[in-house]
Amino acid sequence: MAYNKKNLYKRIIEIQDITIHEKYKKGLTQKEIYWKIIYPKYKICERTFSSYLGTPAKQELRKITQVEHTHNQLTLFNI
Repeated sequence: MAYNKKNLYKRIIEIQDITIHEKYKKGLTQKEIYWKIIYPKYKICERTFSSYLGTPAKQELRKITQVEHTHNQLTLFNI
């Protein structure tokens, strides 16, 4: 099976959720969130962190899931 970015998008969604929670619940800045929470756990650079925040990961993951679902239905009926 070909490589897809499903796990990458799941990781991006997790990082986005952490950032939203920390920013609005605790009032931390993105730089504080990065250095205190994201970097120790994920070991990504600030540039990657900023890129992840700008990625529409939920939308892309939804597309991948829909494609897999239609592919599974087609293979089910082509037996």
